[in-house]
Amino acid sequence: MLSADEQISSFFGGALPSVRADLGVRQASSSPQQETRKSKWQKPSGKGPDWTDNQGQASGYQQWQKKDEDVKELTNIMGRLLLRLEDEASFRRAEGSWIMFHETQSKSSILANLFECAKIWKDQQKDEKTKLTLGLRHTLLLCLLTELESRASRVTQNQELMEVMRKDGWYVGGDRPGWVYTRWDPNTKKEVPQEGVEPLDQASLLNSLKILKQRVTVEGALHRFHATRALSETYSTESVAFLLTTCHRNPDTTVAEQLYIHFNRLCNCSATRLVGMRMRPERAQRQPLAKVLTERLSLRDQKQWRNS
Repeated sequence: MLSADEQISSFFGGALPSVRADLGVRQASSSPQQETRKSKWQKPSGKGPDWTDNQGQASGYQQWQKKDEDVKELTNIMGRLLLRLEDEASFRRAEGSWIMFHETQSKSSILANLFECAKIWKDQQKDEKTKLTLGLRHTLLLCLLTELESRASRVTQNQELMEVMRKDGWYVGGDRPGWVYTRWDPNTKKEVPQEGVEPLDQASLLNSLKILKQRVTVEGALHRFHATRALSETYSTESVAFLLTTCHRNPDTTVAEQLYIHFNRLCNCSATRLVGMRMRPERAQRQPLAKVLTERLSLRDQKQWRNS
């Protein structure tokens, strides 16, 4: 059985330009009908008033009204309980989840290459004799990490490219050379260096990429890696987001910790711009559906307060 690195090189090396250059590989060519509720009040068949029947209907209406209030109260309690569970889950997601923003118009963007890798993977799945054992999410993440590793290794060997990196503020020299950590400045509307944060040296970057490539293939280590929209050859938006989630625990006790450390090391690091990407940890916040539920419960509370 081929190793993960061998599978990436053999099947997807032709789709990754920098890896291809390293290997010398030629580039491959009716809505449901709402049930109507029958009226609880029916006109009596006799001419005179039937007081017994009216009293029974009134009692039935009161019971129905009480049950309706009980259901509303239980729904309110369940909604608030779900929001508490969502808050707890959001904290756990923040401990092992990241968001990657891939620029669609950048010359260094890897989106087209990932789209081609996905097509190769799907074609291989149709071949009964394929030696490809990696899943799609593992394949795409490994392709990304492998290409970033290759570009980072090659760029430091080219003085002209390194000068461009320094001019753009991605890389600094001096006594502590390395890749700069940046933050978004809302005033200038661009990324600026983070003050008080040491640059990531080249050796540490390559070591992190090497460890991540090894650890993401461990069984149960990678829970999620996919784009928030379907991959394609062209895009109308400025960026495409990818969601990444890894395990919190693993039989190999070092896996979860190493994934957490080394993916966080890549966050806001200018080295990821080599593949047209920037990365940050996922924030502890409620998901869109939970936000809708929060708004509905708030409106219900306001309505009850006005009626009281």
